[in-house]
Amino acid sequence: MNFKYYFFDLDNCILHFIEKDKYFDRIFALILKKFLGFIPKSEERYKVWQSSNLNQYLHDIWGIEKFDEFWKYYRTFDVQNRKKLIEIGKIFLDPVGIDVIKKLRKQGKKIALITNSPRYITDLLCEHFNLSQIFDEILSVDYEKHPSLAKPSPKGISYVLKDLCSSKQIQICKFESIMIGDSKEDIIAAKKAGIYSCIIINKRRKDIEFQEWKYKPNFIIHNFYELFDL
Repeated sequence: MNFKYYFFDLDNCILHFIEKDKYFDRIFALILKKFLGFIPKSEERYKVWQSSNLNQYLHDIWGIEKFDEFWKYYRTFDVQNRKKLIEIGKIFLDPVGIDVIKKLRKQGKKIALITNSPRYITDLLCEHFNLSQIFDEILSVDYEKHPSLAKPSPKGISYVLKDLCSSKQIQICKFESIMIGDSKEDIIAAKKAGIYSCIIINKRRKDIEFQEWKYKPNFIIHNFYELFDL
């Protein structure tokens, strides 16, 4: 295939975050302690964190009502701690992925970053890693104003696609586009947006059981350099 538009996921794809799950639980526990005066058991924290309606669970299980204040503190703690992890190299860009992206751009390809990470996180990463110089378009999610852009919804991909190929017919652009990610959400979003999909299975994500997914990726790679062979 002669792809002209490449869409990359962020976490566990272009960006690596050592002990990510432990990190989020630790931050969540710290904020809960501030609001409750104690840290709930890990089983309770996990159940709430994985819920589809987090605020409802915060209220029903722990009686938390000041959601704006809760998430304001969370964002503050999150940014402060991520900065420290970036400085010591526990959050870093995939060097092979970035090298491939740079080579693709030299070939005239258009490259976009489409992530479910909230805006304040991508702003932080842009500041530290200069992402705006790596990608032609960056789309993160404003969960207060535009939560529907989050994958597995195809809206984020469709939104960026219109920007990248405004002078061409959208159906032609879709045939020339591919989404590269590591999750079920990436593949579903690509399929529903009408573009090709690719799952990357590297040494950090060997446990991806995509064979069980309803929507299967069009391509499977184990190294970003394999994108040149698709």
